[in-house]
Amino acid sequence: MKKLPRDTELPLTFTKDGVGKLFYTSSLTYALPINQQSPRDEGIGLFVDYIDVETGKIVQETKLKSGKVYKARIFVSTTMDRNFVALRVPIPSGAEVVNAAFVTTGSYAEYDEGREDESGYDGAYGNSAFSVGLSNRDIFDNEVQYFWNYFPKGRQTVEFMFRAVRKGMYETPSATAECMYESEIFGRTAGRLITIE
Repeated sequence: MKKLPRDTELPLTFTKDGVGKLFYTSSLTYALPINQQSPRDEGIGLFVDYIDVETGKIVQETKLKSGKVYKARIFVSTTMDRNFVALRVPIPSGAEVVNAAFVTTGSYAEYDEGREDESGYDGAYGNSAFSVGLSNRDIFDNEVQYFWNYFPKGRQTVEFMFRAVRKGMYETPSATAECMYESEIFGRTAGRLITIE
């Protein structure tokens, strides 16, 4: 790739010899620096809010406080029915996901029961009322991944909690959603430089 000229349209040619039909798929993946990761809606809209669990208010800046717990709320929308949608939501490297399966996480349930935050969202409904067809969720050190076998047109919401732990400045990649077998249909948020104080 280093030998190819930049900012130039290059030909891509597929050929075949013999009888029969030729089927092909071509895709190109690449990494972008955080400051160049701008929001994109290529068939899937994506938006992420960080919410202070204690106050229920949306964090307007890119500054978090060490030791505090935040809720990441992700809105995913599309104007058409989709199949096999994968969503990746990274968190700052100085934070850790609070796994709801652990007994100690129960102490945060009081913030979800019947509380309506400034966006009008009532946390008592949780994921079950907003995530139709959600088939899997995986928690990793630096991100949470969701997967839908079938994603109906409209908007769905998923969320998880995380704790800011280590002070510093962290480049956090954009959240991304894509149709796994139609990679041209995707969406992403902007990359963010997040400070934990």
